[in-house]
Amino acid sequence: MAKELIKLNPKFELLTCGIQVINDKKKDIDLIFKDETNKIIYYRELKANIELDTEKLQATIAKCKEIEKYLETIYKKYKIDSGILNWSVYNRIILKNGLSNIRTFENNGIKINHMEDFLNIIQIKCTEDDYYLYFKNIGEMLNNS
Repeated sequence: MAKELIKLNPKFELLTCGIQVINDKKKDIDLIFKDETNKIIYYRELKANIELDTEKLQATIAKCKEIEKYLETIYKKYKIDSGILNWSVYNRIILKNGLSNIRTFENNGIKINHMEDFLNIIQIKCTEDDYYLYFKNIGEMLNNS
């Protein structure tokens, strides 16, 4: 969904996502896109559930930092804007669980965006109600099939 939303705005270019060789290791880059006008490369790890166990949390922090450093060497004339997109919620306001993990990410220099933040970056208008309605409609389609 995030990739398709990026494609809606011609200001942004979706770059190669998926498995890539970074520092002689295979890494999965979930989402990467470019704003050529402002010289920004956006890299986001996609997480539906931010409630990671401690081991996975530290591994995700290390992965984000490693990929960010790699991108800085490849895109030297660009600002690298990296972080995590917690796409399953429109914004942080409704969260009860996972807040300690969000603080851990942010205390380690990893930005956390939610869908409202992402939509603002890519300049796509979508209200919170419409966002959740989209998933409700998908659920109804699946239930009726």
